[in-house]
Formats: sequence, structure tokens, C-alpha cells
Amino acid sequence: MDGMSDIHGSPKSAKPLENTPVDEKVTLMTSNVISEDMRQASTSGLSFRNIRIRDKLYIDKSLLIKDILDQDDSGVFLYTRPRRFGKSTNMTMLDAFFNLKYKDNTWFDDLAISRYQDYDRYRNKFPVISINLKDTVPVSDESYESFLDGFMETMRELLGDFGYLLESEKVSGSDKEDMLAVIKRTASERLLSRTVKTLCHMLHDHHEVDVIILIDEYDRALTDTFGMKSQDRILKFLSSFMSATLKDNECLQMAYITGIMQVAKSGMFSGVNNLYVNNILSVRSDERFGFTESEVLTILEECEHLDKMDEVREWYDGYRFGNTDVYNPFSLLTYVQSDFTPEGYWARSGNDKPIRWMLNRSDKESVEAIADIISGNAAVSDISMDMTYDDMRRTGLDNLLSLMVMTGYLRIAPRDDGRFDISVPNKEVMRMIDRVLKDMFPISDRLFKEFAIATMDGDCNAMEELLTTLLDDSSYFDLRDESDYKLAIFLCLHGMIWRYDVECERQKGNGRLDIILTPKDEGDRPIIMELKVSDTEKSLDSEASEGLRQIHERRYYHGMHGEVILYGMAFWGVVPKVFSERIVL
Repeated sequence: MDGMSDIHGSPKSAKPLENTPVDEKVTLMTSNVISEDMRQASTSGLSFRNIRIRDKLYIDKSLLIKDILDQDDSGVFLYTRPRRFGKSTNMTMLDAFFNLKYKDNTWFDDLAISRYQDYDRYRNKFPVISINLKDTVPVSDESYESFLDGFMETMRELLGDFGYLLESEKVSGSDKEDMLAVIKRTASERLLSRTVKTLCHMLHDHHEVDVIILIDEYDRALTDTFGMKSQDRILKFLSSFMSATLKDNECLQMAYITGIMQVAKSGMFSGVNNLYVNNILSVRSDERFGFTESEVLTILEECEHLDKMDEVREWYDGYRFGNTDVYNPFSLLTYVQSDFTPEGYWARSGNDKPIRWMLNRSDKESVEAIADIISGNAAVSDISMDMTYDDMRRTGLDNLLSLMVMTGYLRIAPRDDGRFDISVPNKEVMRMIDRVLKDMFPISDRLFKEFAIATMDGDCNAMEELLTTLLDDSSYFDLRDESDYKLAIFLCLHGMIWRYDVECERQKGNGRLDIILTPKDEGDRPIIMELKVSDTEKSLDSEASEGLRQIHERRYYHGMHGEVILYGMAFWGVVPKVFSERIVL
């Protein structure tokens, strides 16, 4: 092909370009967000090519190309981000930029990457193998055979785009036979796992140019089969596939892989040369996924709805990738499409199976910690970005938090001591996690609402009746000590997290109180609760009174103003006793 011989071998030895106008970076990302008039947003999974051809709204992330080429134009890149944060759109953008079959396209002409002309020597110069492994998830059943069937079909569809290689005189007969075996569904597992490497060789032989490989959602079959018996076999096969595709592949120019998790310790990427991992802590490319504040402002300005910015911050902001604060792009665009109606759009599109699996097997301290976090309180923990699936199955709090961070349920910020501050990013996610907890402890919405009303009204009798209803089903809780009852109360109080910050074990006054509810708006009263466990039913009253006395003695209400509601609560088995008192400070 014309021009191909000039590229053969040369990009692999290329050095990072030196003419990058660093001082333009911010300007490019803020001024080149949307050109011309406001375009229609799309959340239907259109490729970059179709977004540009159909003139849909596109937020310019083209400098991801520069990030990659500057780092290593012959590297293997693993980019991990939560679902629906632009990984697939960015991958199709890379395909549009590098793929020789799209030669002479104009899709990048008004984007930031077009200002760096030295990168044009990479543009549409390579054969590109682009695969999305999302359809390899078992659908008919949970079996390994169902996974293999999905993987086989994905490979057959891939090979269908390269049928011309079967007619090429430059391609070996044995490679053609291997290709036909996959197409005819007669390939062995070993041959199937080597499909992409074989295709790579065929493309190189035909075009006389090294190949770029793009793999989207490499871990989808693993995250969606979490807890199933087939997962170990799926992991083993995918490890063989990745090893065959990426290791010692002399025809590979570069590879770019996306997923949610970094499954490095499992052996999936062991021995891969020039592997670059980019995760939510990475500063490089931190603004290339999700929407920055300036990008969101531009979208709302184009829609003539800057008045919605506070609502958008509350619902869809709060994520942090590297040094950049970002918004959920899928939720923001769906919000715009839905006439600016705030709802949990991301929740409907994701898969929370790993989270539910771990929470259902977590100890009460872990569940209580998650409940505390979604009530608006930050936690501090170690976070591992390269967990194995064995790590996840250990279900400790650190592992649970790490998984929730990687999947987008929690935000982290690094501390000086190497640990991380952990919090819920926004209202959308808070509601999502709250629903998961409610599903784990199937308490009716009526109970939540009535308990919230009774607590704000100081109605001790109603609170006792509702707690008895909850505790009577001992399958929800192991009622052995004070922390068990505290978790039960804490879950009941989730009906109030939209009006109160709910905290456990907080230092206040001269001690650590059990539960405090701090109102978010003026007009609501602060609430303090002290819990006790009684040895006998007869001592319930005295223990509840002791709770109130302790609140006064240790001045848990120090620094508060106005009316405060105090609760002394005692439990004997499933029998509660609640005393209340109102004070004015």
C-alpha cells in the first residue's frame, strides 16, 4: 500500500515529541469543548466515528492520543475507570485515529489533537484490531461453556471484518486455516485463545505494517460472573488469551486495553513488556475520562441552563481521577436528555453484583462502615488498585472499599500517610448504595419513613413498636452486643440521611457518643442517641435512663444551639426501651 513502507519499523523507535505547547493545554480543554451550535447529546453507545459523522455533541478528549504517544508509541496500556466514564468512546476515537481503513477522514479536524501536526505521521497508518469483550459474559446460563460460546462469537465477528486476508497471497496457508477454524466454530480452546495473535500476524504479512490492538472491557466477563463457579476457569482462559495476544508478539505496534479492575496479580499481564497501567490515581490522562467542571459549564451554557449547575454538582460531581475533579458523563448527558430531571441514571446502567456479593458476606463492622460513609461521613483506609479476585473473596473492609472505589461507588483522596480519605461522591451514588443496603436488610420503606417521623417528633412509643417489628426478624441481625443494635438503628435512620448527617462513634463533648444526627438545614433539631444493652428485662428502664444521664454527664451536646432531642435507648434481646428528653441550649 502507498506509504506503508515508510512507516514499517519507524514508529517503534520514535521518541516523544518535543514541540508540545504545554501552556495551551488548559485553553484547549476549555475552549474547544463544543464547536458551533449546541448538538444533540447521545448516550446510546455510538462510536466516535458515528458521533462525528452524525454531528452529535462531543466533548473533546482527543489529547488522550498525545498522552499515549508521548509515553511510549510501542507500549501496552491498561486504562481502568468505572463504567460509563467514556472508556469505550475513547477507544473508538483511537481506532478512528490510527486505523488505515479510515484514511483521509476529517473527524479530527477541529479537535485539539489537530493542533499537533507532528502526530499526523501516526494518523490512519496502521491495521487496527478492535475488540469489545462485553458480549463474552455468559447469558444463557452461568457456565464456562456459555462464556466460551460468547467469546467464539466475538472472535467470529471480529474476523468477519478481515475476510480479505483469506484471499491474500502474502498470508500463510496455516494462518488461513486457523482463521477458518474460528469462523466455522471448530477451533480448540488453545486456538481460540490465539485468534488475535494469529490475526495480528496475518495483518502484518498483508500490509507490511505492525498492528495496533484495542481491547475494550477486558474484565467484563469476570466482574459479571463474580461468585460463580465458572469464574476461575474464565480467568484462566482470559489470562491465556492476553498472554498469547500481548507477550512476544513481534507484529504488535501498540496495545490499548480498558476495564474496571487491574487484575495484574492474577498473571493476566505478567511478563508483558512495556506495560503501563493508568488508573483513577494516575495524573497522566486524568482529565480524559469524565467531564471536568469547565466542560459541564460549557454544556449547560449551550443549553441555556446555567441555573442547573448547583443541582448537577449535588447529583453527578464528586469523582476524582488523578488531580482532576470530574463529573459522571453518562449521568450528566442523560440528565440533559431527560429535560434536566435529576435521577440515578448511572445506577440503572451498571452492574453491582460484586458489591452485593461482598456486602452479603461482610462482617457487621464493614456494613456499619459503609452505612456510615453513605450517611455523609468520610472514612480513612488503605486502598489496593491491583486486587485479585481472591482478594475480593476475603471480604475484609479494605478489600470492600477498594472494590467500591474502582467501580465508582466511592471517591478517594490521598493522604500524606499513604492512606486515603474515602467518601461518597454525590447524591446519585448515595442513593444507589443506600438501596443496596436496604435490599440486604429488607426493611419496608414504610418502616423507614415512620421511624424517621417518630425520631424527629420524640415519639418513644412509636419508635419502640417499629424497633420491635425490625428486631423480631433475627435473620437480619446477630443481636449479641451494642454494636449489633447500633447497626440496626443506623439502618433505620437511612430514611433521614437526606435531612441529617448521621454519624456513629463520634467524639463530642467529653467522650464518644453512639449516634448523632446533625441537621443539614436550619429548622431541624439535632438528635443524640446513647445505646445500652440490658442483662434483664427489668433493667431496661434503668439502662435507658443511664443513657440519658451519660449524655448529660459527658455533655455530648457541647457547642450545639437551640432545641436538641436526646435519646436513651436500651435493648434486651428483641425488646427495646426508648426514653427521650428535649433541652434548649
